[in-house]
Amino acid sequence: MTFNNKLVLSTGCPIKSQNAGLFISRGQGSHPTRIINSHELILVKAGRLELWEEEQNFSLDAGQTLHLFPARRHGGMGTLPKGLEFYWIHFGVQDGSSDDSDIGSKCLDIPQVNRLRRPEKLEALFRYFLDSQEVGDLSQESANLLVQLMLIEVANSSSQDSNDSENVSALAASVYNPIWMN
Repeated sequence: MTFNNKLVLSTGCPIKSQNAGLFISRGQGSHPTRIINSHELILVKAGRLELWEEEQNFSLDAGQTLHLFPARRHGGMGTLPKGLEFYWIHFGVQDGSSDDSDIGSKCLDIPQVNRLRRPEKLEALFRYFLDSQEVGDLSQESANLLVQLMLIEVANSSSQDSNDSENVSALAASVYNPIWMN
């Protein structure tokens, strides 16, 4: 009897990662005005980022995300302040990816602006992406899946009530017993 000891999975992903980075402002210059042909997800790590897209102005603080859409004009509002740090990633979305007709599929509702309850989770994904990219072991397939995980994190953070984490903390405190720690 011969066994096949290999699990073969299809990891099809509607997201196509492009490039990413961590911007650290020296307090000089401004974000250029431009139109890009990709989506962009931004996570503010420190400071305040002020951008506009078409007719909307955005003022983002640490822990907030911004999703910029392709084919929309966007740019900075004034000089980028010293101490501003933000992660950014550009990505494409395959046509038809918003079609939820497949059985078991789930659409992600990604808000344009979001305040994350636990921004460190998204930051860890950005750091993993950038570290893997830096050492050269980030395949396109892995990069695509990491971007999808980032978007899931943003969608999940906005879809749950902010009281959820408080309820979990209260429950954890109520069951904490130092005797169990011995």
